[in-house]
Amino acid sequence: MISKEDIEKKFNQEYDNIQKEITKPNIFVIGGTGVGKSTLINTIFGEEKAKTSDSKPETRGVNKFIHKNVVLFDTEGLELDEKNEKKFDDEILGEIRNRSHGLINNKIHLVWYLIAASSDRVTDFQIKIFNELKKFDIPIAVVFTKSDSATEEGADAMIKRLYPALNFNESFNDKKNPPFFVSNNKDEDLSPLHLIDWSIEQLPNILKYAFISSQVINYEAKYKEGKNIILQHTSGNAIVGFSPIPFSDAPILIASQIGMLARIIKLYEINGFDLKTFMSTTGTGLVISNFGKSAVASILKFIPGVGTLIGGIINAGVASALTFAMGTSLNIILKKLFIDIIKGNKNGVNNIMNNFESIFSKEFSNQFNMKRNE
Repeated sequence: MISKEDIEKKFNQEYDNIQKEITKPNIFVIGGTGVGKSTLINTIFGEEKAKTSDSKPETRGVNKFIHKNVVLFDTEGLELDEKNEKKFDDEILGEIRNRSHGLINNKIHLVWYLIAASSDRVTDFQIKIFNELKKFDIPIAVVFTKSDSATEEGADAMIKRLYPALNFNESFNDKKNPPFFVSNNKDEDLSPLHLIDWSIEQLPNILKYAFISSQVINYEAKYKEGKNIILQHTSGNAIVGFSPIPFSDAPILIASQIGMLARIIKLYEINGFDLKTFMSTTGTGLVISNFGKSAVASILKFIPGVGTLIGGIINAGVASALTFAMGTSLNIILKKLFIDIIKGNKNGVNNIMNNFESIFSKEFSNQFNMKRNE
């Protein structure tokens, strides 16, 4: 029988391996001083930006920061105006140009080009920057910050300047280089949620997981990615090895899904809450070990016709249902926990933390039954 300690050790190993093997997207954040780069970054990823002393200057005008599982290139301290045109060409465009070839982890994958909407205008040099950036064929989001201070007329004029061939509404259908109006206030229409959705869509598949796990706004994106992970573990080769196995070995089957659980857990990491330690010592360990030793036996009553199974054999269908129910239950619970944490619902957080095993067992039964009845 696999012990809780063995499961915790395996979980920690899997979790650490995910971090080592993850491929981080490179995002170039371009904008002048005071445009709101730090505010946007902290809103999307949480306030965990590397200290200046830990940053790595790529060139004189570009600083590189590791922000969770995303690499950010920031034009910190460079005023974007005609007086600095040569510096922009040499330092900013030069950096992007140098990274336009080679391995995927070296390239720039997205550009967030920030312009303060509160100014109600776009300069000739800002238009030049936009046009120069488009030559690299990298997805570019034009992010109009401080949009709560913009006028309707001003917003329309800025769009016409940057997208002369399109009207205001048509510009938002530009999939490769769309505009986004954002603000740090509570207006949902000005939330960077749409910017996050666009960024996920534009990133290569190998980079999506790192970005989704790093951002702290779009919990639906985390939940959707969790479903993708579960699908990978419940289809194809993921269950071939489990068909058939003796029911007495069910804990081994469940323990083998630790990789799936670790990937889902990492999706919901959030600043100020040590989810890994909680899940390792009181969450996943309890779920898998206790579930494997005792609760798993009660699954027999959920399996139609189990009495006809010779020697209590688990076939591929049952193994798949077990894996699906375990992953889905964890995905549902962690989504709720994540929402409670970011919204400051301490009672909700404490309820899940203190009653994790019973909440999981109940959700598992529901999910297993639904899967078996499909």
